[in-house]
Amino acid sequence: MSIFGFWSDTTDDEMAKKTAINRVVVDEWIDQLISAGHDGDRFERAFDGIKDDARLKAADIVAIAHGYQGGGRKTASRAAAIAAISRNFADRVRTAKKNRTAEKVRPW
Repeated sequence: MSIFGFWSDTTDDEMAKKTAINRVVVDEWIDQLISAGHDGDRFERAFDGIKDDARLKAADIVAIAHGYQGGGRKTASRAAAIAAISRNFADRVRTAKKNRTAEKVRPW
């Protein structure tokens, strides 16, 4: 799509269809990632499923990453979204481990 519209054969409706996400599938994958919690095996199954799911387009995977991290800035590509999902899981596990350690050393 161009600024003036006459350089492109693609209409706004066609572009909207190309970037529309499958909300039902996206929500299912977000729920699986969140329900995995800190369990590495469950996370890996869900993570591999996302990478192998032929129904997912790049926009869907970006939406999954955005939903799993709880908002914030969206990633720009499929590869960046996959990396963000993995990084977010590692951050969640690290935070949980720190909290367990902190609970052990609290004097109260």
